[in-house]
Amino acid sequence: EIGPKPVLLGMAGHSLDALAEGDRGQEAEKTALLPSLRPGQSDWQQLLSSLGALYVRGAAIDWEGFDRRHNRRKVALPTYPFQRQRYWVEAAAPRSAARPQRYSREALAQRLMQYASFTETEQKTVAKVLAALEKAEKAEQLEAQAEELFYQVRWEAQPASPVSNGRGRWLVVGDAAEMGAALAERLTQRGEQVEVLSAAAAFSRLQDDSVRWRGILYLGGLDQPAGAANLLQGQQTSLGDLLTLLQILASHPQARPRLWVVTQQAQALSASDPVDPAQSALWGLGRVIALEHSDLWGGLVDLESCSEAAAQLLATELLAERAGQEGQVAYRRNVRHVARLVRSQPAPISPVSIDPSASYLVTGGLGALGLQVATWLGARGATHLVLTGRRGVTQAAQRSVLERLAASGVTVQVAELDVADEAQMRRLFAELQTSQAPLRGVFHCAGVLDDGILLNQSWERFERVLRAKVVGGWLLHELAQELDLMVFFSSAAALLGNPGQGSYAAANAFLDGLACLRRQHGLPGLSIQWGAWAGEGMAASVRSTLPNLLPPLEGELALLALEKALGASGSLAVMQVEWNALSAARRGSSFLAAFETLSVEEPATSSLAQELVALAPNQRVKWMVPVLQQAVARCTQMNRPEQLDPEQGLLAFGLDSLMAVELRNWIIERFALEVPFTDFLGGGTISSIARMLVEQLSAEPVNVEPQTRLEQPEFYPLSYGQQGLWS
Repeated sequence: EIGPKPVLLGMAGHSLDALAEGDRGQEAEKTALLPSLRPGQSDWQQLLSSLGALYVRGAAIDWEGFDRRHNRRKVALPTYPFQRQRYWVEAAAPRSAARPQRYSREALAQRLMQYASFTETEQKTVAKVLAALEKAEKAEQLEAQAEELFYQVRWEAQPASPVSNGRGRWLVVGDAAEMGAALAERLTQRGEQVEVLSAAAAFSRLQDDSVRWRGILYLGGLDQPAGAANLLQGQQTSLGDLLTLLQILASHPQARPRLWVVTQQAQALSASDPVDPAQSALWGLGRVIALEHSDLWGGLVDLESCSEAAAQLLATELLAERAGQEGQVAYRRNVRHVARLVRSQPAPISPVSIDPSASYLVTGGLGALGLQVATWLGARGATHLVLTGRRGVTQAAQRSVLERLAASGVTVQVAELDVADEAQMRRLFAELQTSQAPLRGVFHCAGVLDDGILLNQSWERFERVLRAKVVGGWLLHELAQELDLMVFFSSAAALLGNPGQGSYAAANAFLDGLACLRRQHGLPGLSIQWGAWAGEGMAASVRSTLPNLLPPLEGELALLALEKALGASGSLAVMQVEWNALSAARRGSSFLAAFETLSVEEPATSSLAQELVALAPNQRVKWMVPVLQQAVARCTQMNRPEQLDPEQGLLAFGLDSLMAVELRNWIIERFALEVPFTDFLGGGTISSIARMLVEQLSAEPVNVEPQTRLEQPEFYPLSYGQQGLWS
């Protein structure tokens, strides 16, 4: 019924009641009585309710027309079936009465007019002054916010701890120009047993479950010469072999050794340090391994050379009493340095401005982020832009931005090409060399995602991600020498690591090293390790832990930070950080030591294990089950852990591979116990994991009665419209 009140529906209902008693009862039961408006109910909500009632009765709904003009924002839904709990977006809390009231520019102008009379000319002046004040206030706020976004790695000299007296067996993977043999000699002199094997031989050797390794040392990256002709083949040797090695170690059924990754000149401790970006990629992957497999991780060690002295320093590092406490170590001139994240402001070498008579290239320029950069360049005075994209212009949003740029006087050339295709890139640069507007700047925004935990990754998936960043970045480095600007868009994942993004972290760490290499050669080169940008783009669809720790950057704020960083060189992080959350999530990380005072204090990590051991053996599983229920609820964002059935598979609660990493790391940290990934993702239950943990602590089988299944409401199915989800 179309009208302000459903009056006629009541009358129709009486008629249908009469029909239901006669021969047309079935027809009456199928009839839907739906109002358009109802007193006491918002117009929009009532229309939606009636629309939903039509849809579930089988009516064909034009969802595209329904969705066309409405502004929306994303809302995170739980990853498991709804269980009669509310998940509505809460309304913003009302402002405190004590807080001073702020007026919009228009409202403030109206209030001024109430207390004084102004001529028409004076009113225009007042409006102009208020607009200027509003603009100045916003600019000052953005400036203050931008000042807090910049971070860099600082290397601090720190002596190694004394050498321990333990003895064990070491496996050195990769000979690496005799470095393996030199290291084996030093370790053997200390009473250690050492085997030096190629990667293929090491993979076969690790299948022997009877061998108990003290540590695995990966030297595969040292076999790559800097600037290798075939970058992807070299990366397959270093990154691919490390990925395979990790997967073998993670699947080992017995106690597993610590994995160390050794590189040479992968990090720049000073502006003059030589850097090999091919080995820098190993640091990006290593930082993700440290998060996904903290129980396996030893650390990253960067050497200045592969000399006899370096082998001695490395042996001392591996055998130290607190080996592995510092996860990122570098040796320069025989001095040990450790990595620390610190706040830092960009230091431009020389002022850089946008030249209206020059051209500027934006790779990935047709993506959401690339279009923002193109618009920003146009606003800063650029009149000639070259935007690359693999598929060309295919969306209305892209055409709209290009039309706005053209209307503002910017000439835009769209190059449909793959930035990792050498032939296509050389043709493009040959064209740019003959252009009347010479190329003066490059912004490398192109990128590809193929996320997944490392146990589910393959080299084919890694290669797909590496092509745009590694091959594309190296081609730009070779083809674009005479420039004012070379800006690589890297990611905070390369700096902080991010579970599920091993390939992406490695690819962006390569760009970080490439920028440092260019700086060392006197060429412009800046790699910005961005946190996620708000809005659309690759990062908007990433399922990871970082978005909860690094709130997205609004485009205007990110572009202001980009402008401040122009002219700087090397690598620089730009990100908003929730330090309490990050410090809690990365508890004990020496890399974040400068921000430890900001973290929330939590109980000692061993308190749970001590409490468990203090219980009688027949009470331990009963105690462990609710502890695990709370941990699973925290990972899956369920607010009622007691509703999790201990006998139901974890996958039924919405546990995915990234949540399994988080839950497993929590168990390792709290109890120092091992749980294979298969127990999380292969049918494991809270009860079975509780029994396994108790057995490991007591070193004997645990026989307990099955836990009573909890009475739960049924799971209600969801129906999906063409454009969204409806419960």
